[in-house]
Amino acid sequence: MSFMKLRKSFKNKKLIVFDMDGTLTPSKEPIRRDMAGLLGKLLRRRPVAVIGGGKYEQFRRQFIGRAKFRTELAENLFLFPTSAAAFYRWRKSGWKKVYAHELPAPVRRNIFAAFRKVFGETGYKHPEKVYGRIIEDRRTQVTFSAIGQNAPLRVKMRWRRKNDRLRRHLARLLAKKLPE
Repeated sequence: MSFMKLRKSFKNKKLIVFDMDGTLTPSKEPIRRDMAGLLGKLLRRRPVAVIGGGKYEQFRRQFIGRAKFRTELAENLFLFPTSAAAFYRWRKSGWKKVYAHELPAPVRRNIFAAFRKVFGETGYKHPEKVYGRIIEDRRTQVTFSAIGQNAPLRVKMRWRRKNDRLRRHLARLLAKKLPE
């Protein structure tokens, strides 16, 4: 697509939406200064929504705490942590939670139990070296990271390439145990 066609198609957009990890930043890495600058320019022209799987605290560390947008730009920014199960927006005195659709405690316990059952049924063993929690309760979602939530991106990608079939198999078994 030519720049002129792209520019023309952008003209009618009312909201621009980005995924955080892998788009605005590498996975769990801080936003680069140049990317924050480009995003600031965009925020002067259009509202922007950022969605990601991390919890709000991760958004603060990785994104908004690093980008440091002025108030008038922050008012044009909408944050959707934990895959949009939560929503935050800037108000006069800072970032405020608009909603967080938390999973009830019994549901979260059931998810953890399903993981234990699937691991037992398949004989799955966690890798010897892990980086943080394997299963994290983010209250609005429960997240599995085979080598830990804090694993370096290159290590995560290597595990995923080597174990994609296993990952998909575990996901299918979990889906059967958690049909809702």
